Amino acid sequence: GTPNPHDSLGLCYQRFGLYEEAIAEYERALALDPEFEIALVHLGNAYAQTGRSREAISCYARYGEAAPSSVERARAQYSLAFQYVRIGDRARARAAARKAIAESASSALTELEMALLEGNVTAAERASARLDDGYASRGGRLTDRIRLAMLGRLAFAQGRPDEAIERFREAIQRPAPFWNYDPLEDCLANGLLEAGRLDEALAEYERILATNPRYPLARYHLARLYERRNEPEKAADEYRRFLEIWSAADEEAPEVVDARARIAALTASA
Repeated sequence: GTPNPHDSLGLCYQRFGLYEEAIAEYERALALDPEFEIALVHLGNAYAQTGRSREAISCYARYGEAAPSSVERARAQYSLAFQYVRIGDRARARAAARKAIAESASSALTELEMALLEGNVTAAERASARLDDGYASRGGRLTDRIRLAMLGRLAFAQGRPDEAIERFREAIQRPAPFWNYDPLEDCLANGLLEAGRLDEALAEYERILATNPRYPLARYHLARLYERRNEPEKAADEYRRFLEIWSAADEEAPEVVDARARIAALTASA
């Protein structure tokens, strides 16, 4: 057999929240051809989207070693940087970001992402001024969602929430970057939640979950929303659903630790 059909099927499963099925297909692809390197990054993405950062890091590191071009090596390092942030290893995150920037012909997106993660608004503004109107991957422009979502996050950091929301609203009209560790389908929902526009945020999370009931972190953020609406029973239910979906996640994943603590607090106060 050939690996590509299994990789393609994995992407379909992943898009609709069937992450374990996706992982199995990527593993089948790699069993058929250990040098079919693109399945490694897709496998890493599936691990990342289910809270398994350490397994994702292993996949991205292997992908970076096998990647056939500077674009793909930059992609591996960019993905690694975010996962190192997830596990709290800022030094390795910065090192991976530097490697991504060195490999990339257009490094502004990585620089913007890292500046935002570091809370360095000035550096983020400098990077954003160099962004082009698209995002290149595997030699072609696929979607503008990532750039728009990053600009939305920058607007929030600059204290302009209304502008941020409009950027996010534009972003979700663009095709999802299914090949990325974060398809950013929830960027508008999360922005509305951060801005305190809870009714609008609720409608967005419901839209997302109607298509993918296991969308990464959507249940967790929905639980936070219900807490802010003073609906503790609904909040606790959503935290439990989230923990069920992320049952294989790293024990130290921040959202897992927080969800367990919040369930305990909500239950104690009931």
